[in-house]
Amino acid sequence: MKILWISYAPWSQFSYSGLTRQVVPCIIQEGHEVVIAAFMGSCAGSMTYHVDGWPIQIYGWSDTPDAFAQRALLPLWDSIKPDIGILCADCWRVPPEIAQQIRLALWSPIHHQPESDLTLDCMRASVQPMVYSLWGREILAQQDVTVDYLPACVDASVFQPANRTEARAWFGLDTDTFLVTMVGINHVTDAKGYTEALQAFARFAEIEPDSRLYLQTNMGGGVNLGGLAARLGIEHLLITPDQVHRALGLYDDAYLARLYNASDVLLNTSRWEGFGLPLVEAQMCGTPVIAPDYGTQRELLLSGWPVTYQRTWCNHAETWGIVCHIESIVDALQKAHLRRGSETGQHVKIAGHYGTSAVFENYWRPALTKMEGLL
Repeated sequence: MKILWISYAPWSQFSYSGLTRQVVPCIIQEGHEVVIAAFMGSCAGSMTYHVDGWPIQIYGWSDTPDAFAQRALLPLWDSIKPDIGILCADCWRVPPEIAQQIRLALWSPIHHQPESDLTLDCMRASVQPMVYSLWGREILAQQDVTVDYLPACVDASVFQPANRTEARAWFGLDTDTFLVTMVGINHVTDAKGYTEALQAFARFAEIEPDSRLYLQTNMGGGVNLGGLAARLGIEHLLITPDQVHRALGLYDDAYLARLYNASDVLLNTSRWEGFGLPLVEAQMCGTPVIAPDYGTQRELLLSGWPVTYQRTWCNHAETWGIVCHIESIVDALQKAHLRRGSETGQHVKIAGHYGTSAVFENYWRPALTKMEGLL
């Protein structure tokens, strides 16, 4: 097949970029031709880019991502004439009225319960809708939309347990420091729940003053994290990456793996989450996690502590999300502190299900065969 892979640029920092880097080379090795349309994290123009050693033609789009589907997708489709397109991104990036004019498969997250009307329409317009989580498949089934389950994946050769002492020394941490880590984009909507997380950490640090909070994120995003930390009196307890280095994409997967191995716990308090790659990455490294007792995050929590939550209205999606209870986060942090340094024992199981090679063998190969049957 000739496939038009529609996603973020493979060299950018987004989760979809990482999925592109992981999956596209595997598809090419199966004998398929892949062209990438990068509507985010790219400059305008075309180029040949090597992903995992494989040369791939990429067409970049420099205008707003929302304008890509409306202005560029159909002309690009007519020009390169693919057999099928695969969208690796939120499904609404290609509106249903555009998707109906082409042969489009979706590999997309499900964030909400119930899902938005726009998401449902996009799923129905796809010739082969696929979602990252079993929870997402169940939510859509409750709304009379049938989809396939195809989990997101992580490079298990990179994310694996390593020497914790050496990892902590690399970050300049002593053995007594209790390191809580958060990894995720600081969205304008505070989708990752930084507001609740920092408040909870401030309370926890009063109990355990040896604690530090590493924020692997853009500090000046939707939430002014520096200002929030100062208001809470914890700015001296924060560890943050160099923001210029981060913007340039200099923190690669090997860096993240070292960070997870140096951490005592990963804290994930997302208000809506379509998958949650850091949850898988951390547990692959043997690091326990804290996440809401809800949705995809609960599905991915094999080693760690769930936290309680309440519903919140998501105005942009016109449906529900969640907000974690601060007291429950504090309680989970205390449990993690008591168990610090102990082996989770779940990394092999997680790698066996969510590792790229396992996901491709068990899910992508059947999915590609199904796509060929649509031609």
